[in-house]
Amino acid sequence: MNYQPILYSHFLFHNWYEKIFYIFSSGTTDDYYIPKNRIQGYAHLENIPNECVFPKITALSVECAEYDSIEKLPDWVYQLENLEALSIPCSMLKDEKFINSGVFNQLKTLVINRLLGLENPKILLDGGRLGNIINLFINFPTCQIINTSEMKKIKSFSMDLEDNNIFDLRAIEFLGYLDFLKFQNIPAKVTLSNLSDINLKGLVIINSLNKKQNLLLLINKHKLKHLLLNNCLSTLDLKDIDDFCELEELIIQNCKKVTGYENISQIKTLKYLEFLNCKPVMTIEEKNKLLEMNLNFFKSV
Repeated sequence: MNYQPILYSHFLFHNWYEKIFYIFSSGTTDDYYIPKNRIQGYAHLENIPNECVFPKITALSVECAEYDSIEKLPDWVYQLENLEALSIPCSMLKDEKFINSGVFNQLKTLVINRLLGLENPKILLDGGRLGNIINLFINFPTCQIINTSEMKKIKSFSMDLEDNNIFDLRAIEFLGYLDFLKFQNIPAKVTLSNLSDINLKGLVIINSLNKKQNLLLLINKHKLKHLLLNNCLSTLDLKDIDDFCELEELIIQNCKKVTGYENISQIKTLKYLEFLNCKPVMTIEEKNKLLEMNLNFFKSV
């Protein structure tokens, strides 16, 4: 059986659950990307669908334009006590009735999408309501600190600051067992606490942690099996291959200077290898040496 890479798809909300119900604040469904084979149903806020479908909903995505705000929700949303996956704009975290409803009781996957104007949402600081969360994706952080200490079951954490010049995230405190971690657009000034207390299997870093020592600290602390680095380091020397000795999946993108390609053949566990827009491009000899490995997938462009 071919090796199935996970990093590209692991952090996409619609990959976690087979069917998702969508609510749209405005516009038409054509304005959004919806994976057709994963739709359970969809509706606009002004067109409330038949109540008989609600008890069957286990995954819900509330979609709105980038700067829209959803201040009022249909009453039936507050009654969804069997939800396992939820994607919402952060404006919904202002709704105390929503926060205190049973919506979060069984929740395993939560996606909070970016809207401006909300700082330090209580649900992220006082994580008691998120005790069953396994996968947490945050795409807006104006809060000064994010604390995962009450999220005892969390396995995947993803954060994207988008434009890190306008946000004031200062610290992220990790506690518990975390399998997968993704940072996108996170500046080096952000403090990462208790990284030694988690046991990572997979790491994705995009436009983040540009201080080399911060990146190497993350890699060296964990015997990673999955690693994706995109536009993180200006130089990458693969001679220190011991840092990657247990990798199964390695993806390097947009690195201005890569040296030591020949050392990759020492990673005996490697199944998936990809270099995209890295300089210099591999020589024919280097590619041929890697092709001799037992790789399920190899690409260098």
